[in-house]
Amino acid sequence: MSNQTTWTGQVDSTWNNASNWTNGIPSFGIHAYIPSKASTSNFPIIDNNLKVNFTLKNDGEISIEAVFLIQKNGIFQNYGIVKNTDAGSVVNEGNIINFGEWINEGCCDNKRIFTNNHQLFNNGLIDNENTFVNIGSLVNTGVIDNHLSINNAGTLENFNIIENHGSAEVLNRGFFPEMFIQSEEDLPLINVDELFVNVTAN
Repeated sequence: MSNQTTWTGQVDSTWNNASNWTNGIPSFGIHAYIPSKASTSNFPIIDNNLKVNFTLKNDGEISIEAVFLIQKNGIFQNYGIVKNTDAGSVVNEGNIINFGEWINEGCCDNKRIFTNNHQLFNNGLIDNENTFVNIGSLVNTGVIDNHLSINNAGTLENFNIIENHGSAEVLNRGFFPEMFIQSEEDLPLINVDELFVNVTAN
């Protein structure tokens, strides 16, 4: 039996419908692939809580409308489009690697490693409890709560609030042109390349 199942969307957009997959619903040991063009126009909508303990590669489009939990041994590789709606909640305990476009309208709770290599638009909440690496473009019009480390080696454009908690750090090796940072302890931004930044702290 193959250890991969591929999305077809043959019946509808329901993730948990086995008829929408070539090898049944993905599970531990059965990895998932969403192609850029499904056999129909149906791309998966996650509207029931889902635990990912397998590798999920997306070249198409995924909409999240429930709790999307990436477990410790789960890997989510996005090369297409991810839309986390205002009803969605992404909880990352594994590894997220974004090479596509990620639109966050809801909550994204990063408890392990989140790497953005292309485009991430945050209009909701990113709660970073571990390591967030930005190599691509991150545009923040929502709120980013930083509890540990944000490592920016790309472009981070902030039009709202990035809040540091405790001894959390923002390490900048890229371009951070517009920013408003609140810090519980008035901690400065660590700017490795000594680029001009304007830090305002409460």
